[in-house]
Amino acid sequence: MTTIEPESADGIRAEKERWRSISASIAPTTPEESAAITATVREVLYRRDWRVVLTFLAMPGEVDLRDLQNDPGLTLAVTRTPQNGPLTIHALEEPLERHPFGYLQPSADASPIAPDGIEVVLVPGLLFAGNGGRLGHGKGYYDKLLSSFHPRPYLIGATVDRRVVDELPMTGLDVWMDAIATETGFREASQ
Repeated sequence: MTTIEPESADGIRAEKERWRSISASIAPTTPEESAAITATVREVLYRRDWRVVLTFLAMPGEVDLRDLQNDPGLTLAVTRTPQNGPLTIHALEEPLERHPFGYLQPSADASPIAPDGIEVVLVPGLLFAGNGGRLGHGKGYYDKLLSSFHPRPYLIGATVDRRVVDELPMTGLDVWMDAIATETGFREASQ
């Protein structure tokens, strides 16, 4: 895994912002693409015998994996973005509320669950790189959460092919994906 390090912290921030700007011009994920990506993910989960999954509830334009909720063979958890502090993890059965950014999340009184049984994490992002790099919205919430897991679960970036690039700027605080699932299939990161 290569970490791209511009000469300064300001340089890396500027490069990431440039990529975020590029990502804003890419068409959002369609329902048909979300269905194809969900099918890819489901096939991989069963082939690898992963049943305890941390997934995500889509922000507008992201891959929508909610059809996984219809699979009784999976135990699903999702994150909650609290007003202050790190992401918390909750069973997907908890009551949901709308976050100010428009996506659903567990309600404020939802009971958190321990992350130790999670086998695989489906990770959202603005862009992914074939080598496992990921570009998020810039707050570091997912990187902090993913780096806190012990043992580390398998990490799958869920996105459309048009959001996969060759390489992204990465720092030592950024977490690398193990694989990427898109509408055309599943591929291990080339690291």
